[in-house]
Amino acid sequence: MKRPKIAIVGAGLTGLVAAKELSNKGIEVSVFEKLNQPGGRMRTEEIEGWKLDVGFQVLLTAYPYLKKHVTLSELENQKLEAAATVFREGRTTAVGDPFRVKNILWKTAFSDIGSVKDKWLIFQLKRYVDQRSIDTLFEEKNDTTIGFLKKFGFSEQIINRFFKPFFGGIFLENELTTSSRMFLFVFKMFSEGNAAIPKTGVGAVGKQLEAKIKNANVNYNCEVSKIEGQSIYFENGDKESFDFVINTIPNYGKRKSHDLWQNCYNMYFEHSNPAIIKEARIGLNANKNQLINNIFYPSVSQNPKGKEGKALISVTVLDAKELKDHKLVEKVIQELKNDFNVRDPRLVKMYEIPYALPKMNPPVNAVSFDKNAKTFELGDFLMNGSQNAACKIGEEIASHIVSLVDL
Repeated sequence: MKRPKIAIVGAGLTGLVAAKELSNKGIEVSVFEKLNQPGGRMRTEEIEGWKLDVGFQVLLTAYPYLKKHVTLSELENQKLEAAATVFREGRTTAVGDPFRVKNILWKTAFSDIGSVKDKWLIFQLKRYVDQRSIDTLFEEKNDTTIGFLKKFGFSEQIINRFFKPFFGGIFLENELTTSSRMFLFVFKMFSEGNAAIPKTGVGAVGKQLEAKIKNANVNYNCEVSKIEGQSIYFENGDKESFDFVINTIPNYGKRKSHDLWQNCYNMYFEHSNPAIIKEARIGLNANKNQLINNIFYPSVSQNPKGKEGKALISVTVLDAKELKDHKLVEKVIQELKNDFNVRDPRLVKMYEIPYALPKMNPPVNAVSFDKNAKTFELGDFLMNGSQNAACKIGEEIASHIVSLVDL
């Protein structure tokens, strides 16, 4: 049997891992990406000397399939503290893992983030996830995150002041309706590893994966208009046919429905007064009915020429409350001044991200493929919305195709 030709549409994590695995087996692979760089939803742009991630993201170093396919030690990662600064009613509270963050034990113990019982329950929750495998967590009874937290015994106080702002920022929704399976999985990953950001931005992940691909044809600025069977039609009018087609476009076809996705806004502001958080640590907004969910200072690890004395702050908004463009920016600037004491912030860039995270109910950790299929539509949206799932399904589709062909 002649070696098959494989087309991969999309150069996000799933497409890149699949291309790496297939091409390294000697299979002919062509990747088609409409953007001018790899990474998909994990990409970085340089604006005014700053490196801006298109949507604030962190790498969880405990993700088993991420660390299997990405050499994290080569990314020059800025490790985030296992802590957060919570902003509420004009006060700040530092909370964190006393086993991993110096001098935070008593701050956490005496914080008003929750009761003594709440803090004991967090320890119990850590034991709960440590004793269970990832597969086991994805087989647990499915509930909402908010439902699980209440049944576990957490108070409304700690749910509103910590869990909603922190995990709301991860799940991109304010009410914690995301599956409890996903919550337990993410909690376990935070417990077992670190959150980190490459100093050159999350786009470094895609670039590293691309460099690991051997003998594949990776085409950028190449937009696919439609896929019919094993034929791909391009915006420039060309058509090409393959033995197998792997379509990793997240919002393709029926998945364009916004009901299937969480969206968010990510804004970057420059300001001259000192950063209000000096550490590599996330800031959470626990004030009620506000637009800003979380803040982070990329300038902790960036020092571009000509930006001396300037700070760069990333702001994530989950619910824009129907505000658009300059009205949304005006309200966010007002909150930065009032809630965070950031003086004279200047907008550098705003990103609206309509397909930021797939809604999965229930999320799973395994999928199977049709042995007779020649075309596949896949990505983390078939499992669970995570970098881990994106890498895992890329590896598994490559293994599936290898099993079908005679090498």
